[in-house]
Amino acid sequence: LVTSRIDPLDPDSLERFESLILRLRSAYADEVSLYESTLAQALEAYGALRIFAVETLPAFREVLSTLPAETNGAVQLAEIARALTRLGVEGGELELFVNRGLESDGARPIPDHEGVRTALLTTCLFWAEQLESTVAFLQSNMIDSTVTTDLRRFALNERDRFRTVSESMASIADQLKRLPPLALSDASRAIQSGEAAIVTGPGFGAAVVPSWQLFPRNAVDASDGTVRIDRRFRGEEVLAGAIRSLLLPERPMVVLVHGEDRRMLSSSADGGDFYALADALRAARYEVEEWNVTTGERPIAVEGTRPVWLILPPLKRSGLEFSKEETALLGITRELLEGGEPVLLSLGRSILPVLGKEDPWATLVGSLGVRGATDRLVLERVPVDEDTFEFRQWVRLPQPLDGLSHPVSDAVGDQALVILQPVALEIDPDSDAEVLWAIEPDEDRWLESEWRMDRVESRQVIPEEGLFEEPLPVVVALERTIPEQGPQRVLVVGGSGWLLSTVADLSRSMGGDRRVLEAPGNRSLLLASTAWLSGLDELVPQSGGVSEFSRLTGLSETMRRVWGGVFIVILPLSVLGLGGLVVVSRRRA
Repeated sequence: LVTSRIDPLDPDSLERFESLILRLRSAYADEVSLYESTLAQALEAYGALRIFAVETLPAFREVLSTLPAETNGAVQLAEIARALTRLGVEGGELELFVNRGLESDGARPIPDHEGVRTALLTTCLFWAEQLESTVAFLQSNMIDSTVTTDLRRFALNERDRFRTVSESMASIADQLKRLPPLALSDASRAIQSGEAAIVTGPGFGAAVVPSWQLFPRNAVDASDGTVRIDRRFRGEEVLAGAIRSLLLPERPMVVLVHGEDRRMLSSSADGGDFYALADALRAARYEVEEWNVTTGERPIAVEGTRPVWLILPPLKRSGLEFSKEETALLGITRELLEGGEPVLLSLGRSILPVLGKEDPWATLVGSLGVRGATDRLVLERVPVDEDTFEFRQWVRLPQPLDGLSHPVSDAVGDQALVILQPVALEIDPDSDAEVLWAIEPDEDRWLESEWRMDRVESRQVIPEEGLFEEPLPVVVALERTIPEQGPQRVLVVGGSGWLLSTVADLSRSMGGDRRVLEAPGNRSLLLASTAWLSGLDELVPQSGGVSEFSRLTGLSETMRRVWGGVFIVILPLSVLGLGGLVVVSRRRA
């Protein structure tokens, strides 16, 4: 590995900076060529749209002058005419923006192709919709006997022209949508923003790591006791992920599938989101997408990625019947499993078995040869003082099962996992599933079917019928072959909440400003399991490298030199001096 620091403002670094820019442009020459040709077509179509607006306006104004204000369709026709007028008068600003965006100068050494694409795509989509609605308006007025003859004649003459332009704009918008992400634009934005790490290599492109990923803000204590951990010690992991993304032709695309009423990839005040683990996935250069089954369409895997479907169970349930969101989520999960897709599924507790009803989620998992006891939780009683106990609805798993050898468990190692509301799993005798983690039996752990925690906490003793003697599986991996579908990998976790930021960011103080994550294994499990599920086994042994401790901070350069001198010079001399004193004292004796 060769590292160097380039300051574009330093004359001594100017030659190396220009060499880097040329190398980046050469690495993405094919992608840039595709972008530039598509953007040129889009700009040409936009210019034709402006010409169409100028040519059509006289006919619009003529027919409007013959229509009384109260005439049916006069208001809609006037709105269309105003929109076309603005396009003809102000439309040149977009062309100016596009031309400037495709230029390069000292402040922006690389053209902003992504920014130009976004501007053209938004404009083309807007006018495709506007012109399509105009076609519908003209179509209706062609056969409307209540409108004037002039308006019907205008609609008959102009409908096909509007339809042609609308289809042209929709076609250009589709081409712009299909353009793959351009890493060169990421490099351009990172260079303009200030500091960034750019990883290059022989024979492949480049990866850009923004400075905020290498040096995020310090940890901030939240009101609920969680901490947005200081991730400065993850710089090595981020850079390693960038290097791997260049060496491997494919990478996982993790799709979070849920039915919540908000975006789960955005940070929330209560930590009930997927923000922290999504950040870990992006740091490893994985693609991360979100699919709300009730409001969004199924994401399509981009070129060079393998999709992995991460099912997030409902965080809240109201009533005894499934909501339409949970019903849709269950149906999508079933389709993914039956279609042979790689799926990571978390199984949560359900009150339905307590009421004598079947839990559809447990039935779905049962088709994999895994049974989930969703009617009971694994609880643990921990003494706080002599007469006080804490009843935990979560469990910490310090390490995988002894003697187990599986790519996921080997990658995670002995990093602790925290599972909220753990649900015991059971493997059918004829199943190919393999247990990775299990809850060990203990005199203070038991299976509890009571839903009201106040009743549980009022008990004086643990119910004997709830105690268990054998380890209870909670993380199970399955690899099978589906006829006409091919091989499939599935991971089932007995418990919910382990994916949420409030658990992933949970930490405790190690003294001073140093903190240790309570559940570093949650990040490692997600990274290793998604790599394994995608079939990219070469990523799995390297996915679990989540550092648990942050580095020492707060030392100035002077203090570093002082302590370096102490350890390198003074400490060895002290040992030699002590040894000399011992020798002298023995001779005198």
